[in-house]
Amino acid sequence: MPTSRMPLAIPPTAAVLAGAMGQFLGYAWIFYLVSGFAVASAIVVTMVSPQEIDHHRARGGEDPAHHSAPIPVRELLQKRDLVVFLAPVVLFHFGNAAMLPMAGQILAKTHPWTEAIALSACIIVAQLVMVGVAWCVGWASARGVGRKPIFLLALAILPVRGALFSVADGPYAVVAIQLLDGVAAGIFGVISVLIASDLMRGTGRFNLAQGLTALAVGIGAGLSNATAGFVVQWFGYATGFLYLASIAGCALAFFALLMPETRESAAEPGLSTTAVEAA
Repeated sequence: MPTSRMPLAIPPTAAVLAGAMGQFLGYAWIFYLVSGFAVASAIVVTMVSPQEIDHHRARGGEDPAHHSAPIPVRELLQKRDLVVFLAPVVLFHFGNAAMLPMAGQILAKTHPWTEAIALSACIIVAQLVMVGVAWCVGWASARGVGRKPIFLLALAILPVRGALFSVADGPYAVVAIQLLDGVAAGIFGVISVLIASDLMRGTGRFNLAQGLTALAVGIGAGLSNATAGFVVQWFGYATGFLYLASIAGCALAFFALLMPETRESAAEPGLSTTAVEAA
């Protein structure tokens, strides 16, 4: 499914355009650009033909015992492994979401007029790294490497990134540290789909699990930005980064101690391969 990989190439392009427009035309043009991409994305989605989608397979309904009917939502929410997986997702993005905006604020204060181009460079390098890492994760998963050790690597990177941001000085340091975000994001983008696929196999609720994962991401990101601002206001940026790093450390410990390896529960490797391609 080559077209499923196309979105990975769009963010660096958007970042280049956003950086150039913000630097030479003004920050308002960044919002115009985002609006234009949103409209273009909506138009592209309307071109997808429903007849080309296997809805039964897409939602993880391979188990003939369910006769194509998805399990009740109440039963789904009682799955311990799903809840244990979603908690580190919340904590991961709790520790992650506010880091780059805070780095941008520091650049705006210490290196005026560099923050727009520097943050664009951060996005570009992170996305380029993410593409390569996502390919490596898919390759490793297809060859039998478990989900848990790969995801633990992504969770371990985030506290390191927060600690480095707490002592970073200048746009070059910020861009260099942001390379780690590309590694973590590349892993998360693929392995979260694989874990959801493993946990939802035969339930008919794969898409709902994906939605719950996105909800967990949103909750974590909201908490990150809502609380980090107060920490920075009261204690400074260095403490703010260490605060986020400690949250990320909690995600690492929680996942390492409570989450089992899900690859062994996958009864049909073919779907997981499909999930890799979709990611």
